[in-house]
Amino acid sequence: MLRKKTNMGLILVIIIAIIAIIIGIAMILVNNQVQESEGKNNLENEVANEDYFKWSPTDDTMIIGYTEEGLKQTELVIPKKATSVQGLKENKTVKYISFANPDTEIQSNAFRNCTNLEKIDLPSNLHIIENSILNGASSLKSILIPENVTEIGSNFCLKCEALEEVTFGNNITKIGRSAFENASSLKKIILPNSVIEIANGAFENNTSLEEIVFGTGLKIIGESAFQKCTSVKEINLPEGIEKLDIWAFAYMDSLKDIYIPSTLNTIAISSIVQTHNFNVHIKQGSYIDNSISGLMGTKFMNVIYQ
Repeated sequence: MLRKKTNMGLILVIIIAIIAIIIGIAMILVNNQVQESEGKNNLENEVANEDYFKWSPTDDTMIIGYTEEGLKQTELVIPKKATSVQGLKENKTVKYISFANPDTEIQSNAFRNCTNLEKIDLPSNLHIIENSILNGASSLKSILIPENVTEIGSNFCLKCEALEEVTFGNNITKIGRSAFENASSLKKIILPNSVIEIANGAFENNTSLEEIVFGTGLKIIGESAFQKCTSVKEINLPEGIEKLDIWAFAYMDSLKDIYIPSTLNTIAISSIVQTHNFNVHIKQGSYIDNSISGLMGTKFMNVIYQ
């Protein structure tokens, strides 16, 4: 009787083990089928994306607009065959855009006024950011400038009011006119050492901006470049800067200290306009020391020699 019970127990264990093996094999097969299906779907979607766009009748590698189906998509992949894109502005639906081809060029105004766009992954081999590409993309939260970009065009992220973070590549030499004007949620910018010029109004009216880190290669700050950046408390200009244009740091209501190196040799009248007391840190006998009245009426300035 005991042997029968033992045999029955052993048989039960074997049956349970066999069932477990069968279930395991079945799960593996199902998982493989799901992955294969997903892979096929991704491939089909990649091909299908071509149908979301209108292509130039004279160049079938150039996107010039959306199809009716494309305008319904919240996520879009710009297909690999696209060598350039334009005419994709005024889309009120898309939230995320990426590029399958790292060499795709983006023409001026390409994604202008795409007001629901929250994220865009720019092509990694992009060299020049043309004018107004993301102008009016008021829901955009962050942007990564690819490493190969050497110049950011005018009005690039103008009126991108939700923009909180910009990561710059290390080869940018110029930030264009009004490139980030009215980016009123941006709190900090770190500029790479490669930047030589910040053009007129580049960061004007960035009212949440608290910290600016300038790169060592900076030579020119243009007209109204940081005007009305009302939350900045300190400006530390790098050694090597040469020119400060009119209204460059005007009406920065929280500004307490500005450090100006001796290399600055051109400063426009009213470059720094404040309506409250602030400290100007300079080297005695430098050009700026002899031109201090060009900053503003001395009743608001406390000159501190470094």
